[in-house]
Amino acid sequence: MRKTQKPICLILVLLSLVVIEAAAQQQAIKAQGYSLQEAIDYALKNNTEILNADLENKISQKQISEILADGLPQVYANVDLVNNHNIQTAFVPANAFDPNGDPNEVGALAFGVNYTGLASLRLEQMIFDGSFFVGLQAARIYTELSRKAHIKTTIDVVEAVTKAYYTVLINREMAELVTKNFTRLDSLLSDTKMMYQNGFVEQIDVDRIKVEHNNVKVEKDHLEKMLHLSESLFKFQAGFDLKEQIELTDKIDNVVLEKYLEKADAFNYENRIEYSSLQTQQALNNLDLKNTKSQYIPKVNLYATYGANTGTQKFGGLFDLNENPWHRLGVIGVGMNWQIFDGMRKSAQTQQKKFKAQQIENDISSAVVGIDLEIEQSISDYNKSIDNMHAQKENMELAQNIYRTTELKYKEGVGSNSEVLDADASLKQSQTNYYNAFFEALVSRVELLKALGELHK
Repeated sequence: MRKTQKPICLILVLLSLVVIEAAAQQQAIKAQGYSLQEAIDYALKNNTEILNADLENKISQKQISEILADGLPQVYANVDLVNNHNIQTAFVPANAFDPNGDPNEVGALAFGVNYTGLASLRLEQMIFDGSFFVGLQAARIYTELSRKAHIKTTIDVVEAVTKAYYTVLINREMAELVTKNFTRLDSLLSDTKMMYQNGFVEQIDVDRIKVEHNNVKVEKDHLEKMLHLSESLFKFQAGFDLKEQIELTDKIDNVVLEKYLEKADAFNYENRIEYSSLQTQQALNNLDLKNTKSQYIPKVNLYATYGANTGTQKFGGLFDLNENPWHRLGVIGVGMNWQIFDGMRKSAQTQQKKFKAQQIENDISSAVVGIDLEIEQSISDYNKSIDNMHAQKENMELAQNIYRTTELKYKEGVGSNSEVLDADASLKQSQTNYYNAFFEALVSRVELLKALGELHK
């Protein structure tokens, strides 16, 4: 008896391990759940536009290092090995080397050797250059502008992901609703067929419900495809792999939408990244103007050169230090470069920058008016969408009551088939109107937060 129990126990243990492993694999492939905030956090790390904005920000930071390099010592190494295969001829008076020579005659002499060599190191250090210091300031402001462009991209991504997330939730609710409508009509069709078989209704009553039953089935298939498409769009916006299995954990019933009753009189325009970016562009343009004016100031540089040279009639002699020694050379100097007249080029550039500054000022003024109008319009649209959503919800509840009453009367034989179908059509239309109004309210809320500069917060 004991000998037979051991194999059975062993088999049970192996089966348990198989079941545990299968359960673990099933758990591993289970779809990952994401709330709206978790989906946004994921998008801010994986969306392509965000990744490129991060890289652009890093590029702007490296541009500061690039400009700083101009203010550090510059060292150059130079080596020249020259073959003078045709030595240039110089012409001198004949009596230059012979006092008795005819001064009217000219002598032709070739000065030089066949091979020469030069090796040197040159150090250059900028002492003063107005453009350098202004350019360094401009690079830092450009980095700030790049950072704000990153914020603008973040806002756009948050907006797109939020709207896509809500679209999936609404489409799921609509799909579930149509499934319930289909089940309800399917049950009504079965009941009507039974009533027809018992002689209580006519064939035309069955056919009417069958037509509506088929229409709802087509609508159900269409919404399932729309749901799949909206899920794919959400994955794309958030940076997910389209084949990845994910689950949205937020529920549409948990979304609280209330009217916006706060006053926007004390609105800080710098909360809007568009306005803030214009201010940074203005600062950048002012530095550009300052840089143009700084070019009127002389540029001063320190330089030093140290090296050696030699010459020989044979190429190999360049490397024979005993027969052809290399002679040292060295130079230290300070140079100044000052363009006195440039044909009024810098004057024209200065006027261009001033006109550009006026353009940006106009853009800032226009942005203020546009932001005020956008906030006013967004508040109005959002509050109207809330009113419409509540009204459509009430209509849907009334339509449900009407349908239940009409269906009950029909089953009791005191109502008509057409009344049931009319009530069903009204119910489906009210449901569609409600969820459309709900989605419009969600979108209006996102756009209001964006108008107030609070979406990315």
